[in-house]
Amino acid sequence: KTRCFGEPAMDRLQSNLQSLTRGSIVIVMAGVNDTIQPHLPDGFSPCFEPAEWSAERMTSRLQPLLVMRGERRILVATIPPFGASEFHSAKPEAIRQDFNRWLRANWPKDYVIDLAMVLADSRDPTRLRRDYDSGDGLHPNEKGAAAIAAAVTEMLR
Repeated sequence: KTRCFGEPAMDRLQSNLQSLTRGSIVIVMAGVNDTIQPHLPDGFSPCFEPAEWSAERMTSRLQPLLVMRGERRILVATIPPFGASEFHSAKPEAIRQDFNRWLRANWPKDYVIDLAMVLADSRDPTRLRRDYDSGDGLHPNEKGAAAIAAAVTEMLR
């Protein structure tokens, strides 16, 4: 549990999953903050608590969902690039890459929304495409959001 954000999303999803009806579709888009937070400067925000996250810790929270999902579709997005962000460094990038590699190899292929591929700059896949970048190197702009929506829509077909 965090000071400002409550229970982690994966914990909430695991506890709420059984209440979702058969055939429900859940879209999980998380992980950027988990890769960045432990590497922020001390005192950056009172909301962030020091925690050592790794790709293994993140994927271990997803793995039970494969068993629990039943007849529900749980679509999981790869972590998009944020290499031009002020929060980027080698360690969060390595976690992002490891998480995405695990997801592509272990999650059902037709349940992976590969936002890393959709949003990446072809010349530097650690960065958002310039025309998708809101200006902070981390958040997609309106055109980037439309690309995300198109990727999700394609998965739902």
